[in-house]
Amino acid sequence: LVERYRERVAPLADRVVGITQAPLTRSGGALGRLVASAEQAFAGTDVGVVKPVSLRADIDAGPVTYAEVAEALAFDHPVVRLRMNGRQLRELIGSEAYVAGPEELDPDASYSVAASELIAGGGRAVGTEPQALAWFLAR
Repeated sequence: LVERYRERVAPLADRVVGITQAPLTRSGGALGRLVASAEQAFAGTDVGVVKPVSLRADIDAGPVTYAEVAEALAFDHPVVRLRMNGRQLRELIGSEAYVAGPEELDPDASYSVAASELIAGGGRAVGTEPQALAWFLAR
């Protein structure tokens, strides 16, 4: 049964979505920073926020397949687009998060934010985490 489904999804799973010159690792933060930038660009927001809990596997240097992207972001959570003021955004970021966007946040300013539905409830879903990263790598 599993082999039959593996054959059916192979055209998508084996599709190369991009190439990376260096490994994208969780421990060095390269993967987290890239996913935050991918979600920010994918959703067209001011800020992208990714928590380490969303990252499940490293990606080796070289051609990157959709299967590797799906393994790195194994939960397939929706990426939501929502508005937050600077105070709310700082609370979301907390002490452990990868962030793409402005380095300084005005607590009273309003920001459009892209984040996994897992960490930011509400908002409008714009796709999934693997879709965002695959789209970003393919650009």
